[in-house]
Amino acid sequence: MKQQLEIEFKTLVSKEQFDKLSDLYRPLLFVKQHNYYYSSLNSEHSFRIRIKDNQKIFALKETLGDKILEHEKTFTGQFYEDNEIEVVLNKLNILPPFNLVGELVTYRATIETALADLCFDINCYNDLIDYEIEYEIKKDHDGLCVFKEILSKAKIEYVQSYASKYKRCISSKE
Repeated sequence: MKQQLEIEFKTLVSKEQFDKLSDLYRPLLFVKQHNYYYSSLNSEHSFRIRIKDNQKIFALKETLGDKILEHEKTFTGQFYEDNEIEVVLNKLNILPPFNLVGELVTYRATIETALADLCFDINCYNDLIDYEIEYEIKKDHDGLCVFKEILSKAKIEYVQSYASKYKRCISSKE
C-alpha cells in the first residue's frame, strides 16, 4: 500500500478560464478516470475506487491534524478481498456493508514537472460539469506561489477550492 502526504492546490474555474489556460499547454492528452465513492454506516470516512487505463485503484484520504495522508493501492478482483485494503478499512472502522454513494467521471490532462503535476480536470457528475485546475506537489517548494504564477498567465485569480470532488458530487445529489 502506497502512503503519501497529499499537498496540493486547486481552484475551480469557468470553462472559458479552463480553455484559456489549457491552450497555453497544448497539445494535452485527456485520460478518462471513472471514480466510485463508497461509505459505510460504521464510519464518517469514505473511500474511492478509480478505474483508469483498465486498472482499479483504491484510495482513502485520512486527515491527520492539518495534513492529509493518502492510502492508495492498485488491485485486481474485489477491493474487499485485498488484505492490505482490508487492514486500512478496519483500522478506520470502515466495515461492510459498503454503500456506493456517488460516481464521478474526470477527464484529466497532466503536465508533469520535477516539482509538481499540473492537472486540468473536467469533472462530470449528476448531470453537472465543472472545471478544476490542480497543482500536486511532488518535491518541496513554494507551490502556492508557483501555482498562482501559472494561473496568472491566463488572468485567473487563485481561489482555493474547499470542496473536494467527492463533496461536490455528494452535495449535488441533495
